[in-house]
Amino acid sequence: MKKKFMICLSLLFLIVITISAQKPADFTGALLWKVSGKDLTKPSYIFGTYHYMGSELMEHVSGLKEALEMTEQIIGELKLEDKSALQIKIMQAAMLSEEES
Repeated sequence: MKKKFMICLSLLFLIVITISAQKPADFTGALLWKVSGKDLTKPSYIFGTYHYMGSELMEHVSGLKEALEMTEQIIGELKLEDKSALQIKIMQAAMLSEEES
């Protein structure tokens, strides 16, 4: 009985520590994050997405349009719904043309 009590108490302690480690005041709910630093000549941006929303979500993220206008390169993720069709598209895009080879 004492062993079960100690295990429950330990779990409760871990849960409390984990919850208190989060700083809700630091989280603004923002989806657009600017990454800058001492040795960076230009800032980078990370756009976190909400996968259940469509592209209309982008209209409601403040600063996104300006960040995209300053962007030189975009890297994104792909939804792998139809893996075989995606694999064919990737292989076609990876093939060099006769001029490039």
